[in-house]
Amino acid sequence: MQPLYTIVTPGGKDGPHDLVSIMRKIRSGKVTSDTLLFLNQETTPVAASSVAEIKIFFETSSVTQDSKRKTQLRRSQVVSRGWQFVSQHTYATAYAGLLVVICVSMLMIFSQFLPPVIAYGSVWVTFVVLHNIYLLWLLSEYRGQQYASQFLSRYLLPNLAALIFSSLLLAMMISGGLIALIIPGILVAVIYVFVPFLMADRRYRVVEAMLASRLLIQKAGKKNMMTIVGLVGVHFICLLLVIPIPLTLPLFAAMLSDIYEELITA
Repeated sequence: MQPLYTIVTPGGKDGPHDLVSIMRKIRSGKVTSDTLLFLNQETTPVAASSVAEIKIFFETSSVTQDSKRKTQLRRSQVVSRGWQFVSQHTYATAYAGLLVVICVSMLMIFSQFLPPVIAYGSVWVTFVVLHNIYLLWLLSEYRGQQYASQFLSRYLLPNLAALIFSSLLLAMMISGGLIALIIPGILVAVIYVFVPFLMADRRYRVVEAMLASRLLIQKAGKKNMMTIVGLVGVHFICLLLVIPIPLTLPLFAAMLSDIYEELITA
């Protein structure tokens, strides 16, 4: 059962609302970190920032100048930390190479008996699904959860159906944007880049994860936003080249995991 939230207003109560509605109100500024909410049938309201499902979307207002400097230093080290992780986990490169082999083999087979649009479209959707599964696997590795059973039981199996559906949806949105003007496709990828992570971490459904990803991007601020845009843009270029994917995909996933960890703990 999905939780419901009732907002405390000057005139009484507003709700109940589901998580998607609350996220939309956060985006519009109608719900802030100090807004009081009743959770389900509880009789005592709590601040929105204390609710586990939504607290990650609020900026902390009591950040000291020293912690700001540390945060900026962390941002400047994202690439070096990502590279260090990949160099210490060479098997991540092998798995990325296997992903490429699977997709190239599918394309060679499908292109023999399917129209080009269907063949390329099927392989693209398959790649996005495998790509997002890879991101989840590397996030678990980044967190030091190195047992396959942990990845399967916590990240993959409980979210597999929703992950496939969201990957299909994002694949169509990104390809539509790329066909239009290229930039819209990259922006779609940026806005929804954290969807797989949020589905696994928070057990969000597809729409909730998409809204939550947009909120995290907003929370990131302009500097982190530009970092993410650059990261996704370079990743797209590498995907088009195909050859460097075994090296660049692990690096992209490690850097994205690092940024995600920073945002959800800020």
